[in-house]
Amino acid sequence: MIKILFVEDEPNHIEIYRTKLMQEGFDFVAAKTGEEAIPMIKVEKPDLILLDILLPGEKNGIDVLIKLKEDSTTKNIPIIVFTNFDEKEFREQASDLGANDFVLKSNVTPGQMVKKIREALGQKAEK
Repeated sequence: MIKILFVEDEPNHIEIYRTKLMQEGFDFVAAKTGEEAIPMIKVEKPDLILLDILLPGEKNGIDVLIKLKEDSTTKNIPIIVFTNFDEKEFREQASDLGANDFVLKSNVTPGQMVKKIREALGQKAEK
């Protein structure tokens, strides 16, 4: 089963996407902070990460992205930055650091996000 890790601090967003992704046949795990996400990634070994930019704690989404792309065991995991923080600087930085996509939460439905996840995973995610 394909596993998605959602790094998000909003409980409502977590529950909405947990429900939708599990209905679509994905395994789902969530981390609420960057500090929680980094060790969780090594244990859970997700197939794709949905990563918010604005996170509580010392590590924001960009910090997490940098850490993951520097590590040979995590650098090839597809990452979709999934945020409401639409600053050109962060969009460019995420792209330069290797994020597969940058999606504004307010611009997609959960169904559209599933399509983006399947696209990022390629053939592996076809139902």
